[in-house]
Amino acid sequence: MQWRGTNLLLRLFRNAAIFSPSQVNHYLNVMRRAILTSLVLCITAVPSFVSELFAASPVAVFDSFGPGGTYNTTVGWGVTGASSSGGYRGQAEWFVTGTSGNLNAITLAMYTQGVSPRDNFFIAQDNGSGIPGAILESYMNISTPYGLLTLNSSSQPLLQAGTRYWLCAEPTDSTTVTAWFENNQNYTPGYAFERSQWGWSAVTDPTHSPPSGVFRVTVTPVPEPSTLALAGLSYCLMKRVSRRPIRTGQCSPHILYLEPPRESRVKEL
Repeated sequence: MQWRGTNLLLRLFRNAAIFSPSQVNHYLNVMRRAILTSLVLCITAVPSFVSELFAASPVAVFDSFGPGGTYNTTVGWGVTGASSSGGYRGQAEWFVTGTSGNLNAITLAMYTQGVSPRDNFFIAQDNGSGIPGAILESYMNISTPYGLLTLNSSSQPLLQAGTRYWLCAEPTDSTTVTAWFENNQNYTPGYAFERSQWGWSAVTDPTHSPPSGVFRVTVTPVPEPSTLALAGLSYCLMKRVSRRPIRTGQCSPHILYLEPPRESRVKEL
């Protein structure tokens, strides 16, 4: 590697009478190491800065609300207990995240009418057959309001980009009568429903499906693999620099003894 700055200093040092060649090489090695260390520290700081920036800013990875957070306030999917007139029923909606991140919060719009307004909500993985599978986080015994409901994540499971997940709603009590309002964007991806607890059936015909239940999912993004690779490279460089010996050579002082001018002799006659 060519160090233009140090080559310039090399010429300056070698032209100075107070440094020996071994001292010049020693100081240049120290300067090269300091410059390389500073460069590695700058590179290492980039992933940390990006991670902190992401951590402070949760982002929406799915949102079926309309402009201004609007939704259909006249039609909703029933979430009802076994003692209700419609019998036991649960509703589940799927989504795919575009960004990997830890779950931050879920917002949906609900309606309640009946003896009990309580529901259970779940974030679940797809089981591979197009219905909810393994549960990632549960929100139990939630008193459903008339309007917006926000579920803040406590365990913050990691949601992977490009993976299908399900938001599921089940009645808590046999007397629960609630509904999950539809979106007003004509978003009809299909859905799943149940007539017994965790006994899901999928409706996969988007053309003839009504609009899905409205909801929004936010996550705290995690660094992408490229950012993690950069951090790993920076760490390796730091370890190499810290272990690299400095070639000191002989660093004994180089003292110049200036010869005094010769005294003029007086010829003896």
